[in-house]
Amino acid sequence: MTSLRKHLLVWLIPVFLAAAVIAAVWTYYMFGSMVSMFMDGQMRVLADSHAAETLSLPTLRQLTDHEVSKGSLIVQIWDGQGRLLTTSYPSLVVPLQAENGFEDLQFGTRHWRIYSIHTPERTVQSVQCLEFRDMVINKQALQAGLPIALLIPVAAWILWFGACRAMAKLEALARVAGRELHQRAADQGCSVGGKPARDRSQQTAHAASRCLRFAAALRAGRCA
Repeated sequence: MTSLRKHLLVWLIPVFLAAAVIAAVWTYYMFGSMVSMFMDGQMRVLADSHAAETLSLPTLRQLTDHEVSKGSLIVQIWDGQGRLLTTSYPSLVVPLQAENGFEDLQFGTRHWRIYSIHTPERTVQSVQCLEFRDMVINKQALQAGLPIALLIPVAAWILWFGACRAMAKLEALARVAGRELHQRAADQGCSVGGKPARDRSQQTAHAASRCLRFAAALRAGRCA
């Protein structure tokens, strides 16, 4: 019976570890996709709001390094000849992108997400720090995955506890069946001593089979 428990434990540990890894990876990528879609939408809306030609350039609030590191969106407005007209963060010099849409670039020690929209009159670019996105994704994934990570070992312990109780009952049945076999062999003059069962799993299977036959015999007797 001890060998059966060891086999069950060896089987349960990799299964629950695999479940934990799958849950963690799925949670990370799910929140990564959600955060990226939301923040890309913000960048697109901000750039589109400045794309229409106006009589004068909009007054952009100047951002600080702290605000940029915390995810504030940078706006750059270029004229039709590719000259930078205004920007909300002059410390960052992002070149004008040739195509519409999103682009990921590295400048200095940081990575940036850039959205560009071109019109005949001007080009608008919105820029965001990608390190801020990674921080948000990691934080949200940790908050969502922590309860799952805590429930997995609890579920494993409950399953292990239930399996051990079931095996204990089978072990008791095996002992009863073993005594019955020895008694029957002694009554028939057969010698079964001196050869203890080395594999208790065989003894358990034999005892379970005898219990099933006994139950079937009881049902047959009741039907008769």
